[in-house]
Amino acid sequence: MKQFIVLAAVIPVMLAFVMQFTLEQANFSRSMRAEEVVHSARIEAEWNGGFTEEAKKTLARNIADIYGVTAEDVAIEADVIGESFGRIGFYRIIVPVPKIVAANRLFGISDEANCGRYVVEGSFPSLPGYLATFKPDEEFLFPDPDAPALPDPNPDAPA
Repeated sequence: MKQFIVLAAVIPVMLAFVMQFTLEQANFSRSMRAEEVVHSARIEAEWNGGFTEEAKKTLARNIADIYGVTAEDVAIEADVIGESFGRIGFYRIIVPVPKIVAANRLFGISDEANCGRYVVEGSFPSLPGYLATFKPDEEFLFPDPDAPALPDPNPDAPA
């Protein structure tokens, strides 16, 4: 009887670890999908010279769908600084993660405290500024047709 009581107390705790592992895998999968969405939006922002308002709304909506929150809960901070040639864009995306611990009530964690934030931040070059200011030198032709031939690196090899 004593072993049955111990077993009845241990099984819920052991199941909590299995549930936590499953939740960790689900949260990791969500974060990787969010990284892919942010990466695609970052590449688009590189070519557009920064995040447009429409791109921010689309990004917030896509990330909200992944995490199961509203688009208003997703905070996106984006800015482009610098002059035309040296423009750099910065972004920071904060997403609330609604559940961190699987069996939170078993461990005495309230539902309000069982949440976290997922933050993605980075920078990117503003390509339109670079492409608009870069002008190749008209006097420099590459490859130079009058350049001397390079010496053979292995003169003893049969031809």
